[in-house]
Amino acid sequence: MALASQQPQQWYESLQAMSTTLDNTIQLTERLLQLSAVKRKEQGERHFSPVNLYEVVQTSCFTRLAQARSKGIDLGYEGDQDAVWVEGDEVLLGELCGNLLDNAIRHTPDGGEVRLKVWRDADRLLAEVQDSGPGVEEAVREVLFQRPTALVPREQRAERGGLGLLIVRRMLELHGGDISLVSSTAGACFRFSLPLADSPLSS
Repeated sequence: MALASQQPQQWYESLQAMSTTLDNTIQLTERLLQLSAVKRKEQGERHFSPVNLYEVVQTSCFTRLAQARSKGIDLGYEGDQDAVWVEGDEVLLGELCGNLLDNAIRHTPDGGEVRLKVWRDADRLLAEVQDSGPGVEEAVREVLFQRPTALVPREQRAERGGLGLLIVRRMLELHGGDISLVSSTAGACFRFSLPLADSPLSS
């Protein structure tokens, strides 16, 4: 359509539409590749090793600073400053944290806040990603971590859910963890937990 037109405005509108479509396609492709990686781990031998989740979280925050700054969002970390060890796949755990941060930044309005917190509780590691966005509607909560399907009413197939959170749940299950949406005074707060592991330095 753009090539057939002689109107610069139509060229601009067409390029904008193409850019949006390309961004969505890239995101979908990344999600499908992540899901494929999880399936390979589920079906094959799991070569897990001790992973310092504190470093994984710090890296995930650092690599998304530019994304947050482009919207004027204050992205910060709270919690343990020492090494926190879990048994797992470092790449998948990095994608897990990245997915949650991407989700929070995308749904937080300009000038908002996103906080990631990590702490220990007995033999579990707990982590939260809190944003100052509009929160999650009650009707959407039940389908947040499910695979998108045409059987779910359109108003419940919100962008908060979809493949991103489905993959997060699958990654956590693979590592013996879980995730939930917890009550929050503002925005959305996703909390996940993983079993703690011994430090490789202590063996």
